[in-house]
Amino acid sequence: MKRCFPVLMLVALIILSLPSLAQADAEWKIKLNGDRSVKEIVTLDKAGLQSEYPTWKASQAGDKLVLTRSVSNAQTFNQETDRLPLELKVKDYGLWQNIEVHSLSTPVSAGVAAAFMNQVQGMRLIIQTSGPIGENSADSLADGSTATWQLKSPSSIYNEGILMKATVVDGFMMGIALFLLAFIIIAILFIRKINKTHKLIEEEYSLENLQPNAPDDQEENEEDK
Repeated sequence: MKRCFPVLMLVALIILSLPSLAQADAEWKIKLNGDRSVKEIVTLDKAGLQSEYPTWKASQAGDKLVLTRSVSNAQTFNQETDRLPLELKVKDYGLWQNIEVHSLSTPVSAGVAAAFMNQVQGMRLIIQTSGPIGENSADSLADGSTATWQLKSPSSIYNEGILMKATVVDGFMMGIALFLLAFIIIAILFIRKINKTHKLIEEEYSLENLQPNAPDDQEENEEDK
């Protein structure tokens, strides 16, 4: 055992000196926006990944490497091969979407996600929405719209079923709908006011109101004769 100890110490020193993400505090953030787009932000304490990936934009923030990517909708997100083992299931109602985030068992084998899953420890997964989050398995929930999972290893995310359910409101479409609703209400009130005014005018100046004066006019005509 004493003879092996120097060798074990040497191996340990070599492992610790290698560039690795093993000690990195890594974060993968997914934003489900009201315009149906999906934005991902990957932050690493160490630049252990290569800085260029086809679908990602890289930048430096101090000693951190930040990778960002945006896609137009959930369907495009689900078609990406370079992503965490997550799937977005969407029911679109026009003004809002009901979204479920499912964890998959399919191994990740490409790009940033593969390096992330194979090398990172101490991962933080954040999913932020533009609407309320309902059922979820998150470790914490902030403002009802930001769910956070603290994972000892990215591999623990595999095959976890439904991670969360959320309602994402389309702010632009909701604004148009509220504007049209307000316009319709104002138009209805204006038409009702006009109709009421016309009715009052008709009642005030109708021929029926003038008929009681007819006998007096007839007497005046007889006196003239």
